[in-house]
Amino acid sequence: MTVYRFSLIVNKKRLNKKYCLLGIHSPEIAAEVKPGQFINLQIPTGSNDLILKRPFSIHKVDSYRGIVYILFKIVGKGTRILSESQPGTTLEVLGPLGNGFTLIKNQSALLIGGGIGTAPLYQLATSLSQLQNKITLLLGLTDDEDLVLAKVMNEFVPKWILMKGNQKERQGPVTDLVREELASSHFDQIYACGPKPMLKSLQKMLGDMVRNTQFSMEEKMGCGLGLCFSCTCKIKDKKEAGKWNYERICIRGPVFKGEEVIFDE
Repeated sequence: MTVYRFSLIVNKKRLNKKYCLLGIHSPEIAAEVKPGQFINLQIPTGSNDLILKRPFSIHKVDSYRGIVYILFKIVGKGTRILSESQPGTTLEVLGPLGNGFTLIKNQSALLIGGGIGTAPLYQLATSLSQLQNKITLLLGLTDDEDLVLAKVMNEFVPKWILMKGNQKERQGPVTDLVREELASSHFDQIYACGPKPMLKSLQKMLGDMVRNTQFSMEEKMGCGLGLCFSCTCKIKDKKEAGKWNYERICIRGPVFKGEEVIFDE
């Protein structure tokens, strides 16, 4: 059930100059949220210059204390203001929103994160572990600053690779890691979240395995409720081969079957 609440920031941790971890007290959302869902937040500016709410994936949940955590990248005015907000600040929160991941049980799962697409994988990995799944986590990171994302996911023993940085021996796209892992291991389900180019490359590389893959799509959103149609993506028509439809990521997604997403050339 989606709820609209005024919720307090209860803790904040600035991980480095690029990333921030925020804890928000919202017991109703903490009790309902599923891995892969998101919330919409009103940036606390005190003015009307940032009217639209911002979508943030749920990083992890403390259901006992009623706290939901978001891990976000500081990329503009809104996220900068949010990163500077202190515990005790009140936020307008709407959630949980969207459709999350479909979970498996007693099987083997490969989780793939690209950059800040790593954020929702913590809650996913936690839930899959509780269901007795074997988890392999691969992270594609941009630079040395992104290594903090691997540290955040440390309890799941991630393997990571950088696109650029000081560690020359571990550079390249995350698909290099995926290819190596698939050559030596079998996975019943693959979960991926990251930028569209990464997901597009994965879809092409996986071949028939894409049928057992779930993609969490990243997109800018205007409302999070499906009213503005600003967050659409192309999805194959289930009834007519060769046809496709625009689907709203905030309503139908953000998680889709890997085989049904159509990426532009």
